Amino acid sequence: MAGGRVLAVIVMTALAAWFTRWAGRTGRGVVAVVAGTAGTAAGAGIASAQLAKAGLDAAAVLAVVVLVSAVILLGWGTAVLVRAMPGWWWLLAVPAAVAVLWFVLFPLTVAVNATNRPPGPPEAATPPLAGLAYRSVAVRAADGVRLSAWYIPPRNGCCCPAPGPPAPR
Repeated sequence: MAGGRVLAVIVMTALAAWFTRWAGRTGRGVVAVVAGTAGTAAGAGIASAQLAKAGLDAAAVLAVVVLVSAVILLGWGTAVLVRAMPGWWWLLAVPAAVAVLWFVLFPLTVAVNATNRPPGPPEAATPPLAGLAYRSVAVRAADGVRLSAWYIPPRNGCCCPAPGPPAPR
């Protein structure tokens, strides 16, 4: 999966470099804003997920580096586009920037954060530690794997029966 992500980044970078050779100043600004937006979302989403779950590790440091460079790229691209606008049209840059932040950057950052959380330590809580009555159960899956679990009966008066051995056919 990681190889596919790296390949996608390489392809997108190559396409952006190819496009900017012939795109002119405005095209370079658009590419910088698009790449800066994607990089900011990726950097902020991954950095916040890594720092919250795993602390300051190599992935968090790299994500912060991506975030800083993407914010610089986003700022440069925005400045290029604003300078390229004729007359008073540059005043539309502020509402456009707010719209991009609110409708693109924020949702992308939340999505990246939600899908890139590192695994946390296994939970140490067990039913006896929580003061719950339980019964250990195990079943065999169709592929032969033994699945084990705890059955905790409901405490709200539901009449659901406890799991037991399967009924004979």
